[in-house]
Amino acid sequence: MVFAALESIHADYLVREYGSRRNLKGMNVHDQFMVEIAKWLCLHPRVFIFSDPYTVYDNLSEYHFGRLLEYLQELDISILLISSSEENLSKFCTRVIST
Repeated sequence: MVFAALESIHADYLVREYGSRRNLKGMNVHDQFMVEIAKWLCLHPRVFIFSDPYTVYDNLSEYHFGRLLEYLQELDISILLISSSEENLSKFCTRVIST
């Protein structure tokens, strides 16, 4: 199940890299993020909410974040991105709502 979830977001390399470890201590931020997403995918979600990802996961490159969003969309998962930066939202979103 874990492998399938990681594979669906093109992060199955993590099983090879960390599969024999007893814990994931020392894992870089990008890989931690991918594991968090994969764990969440195991629950069969319909909507994924990113709450200000640029402040929480600032080590994740814009390219990798964009690719991750593409992978989730390929799985027919709706994405809600909440951010205080309208500039960042316009890079990734098809619709932006400002309040």
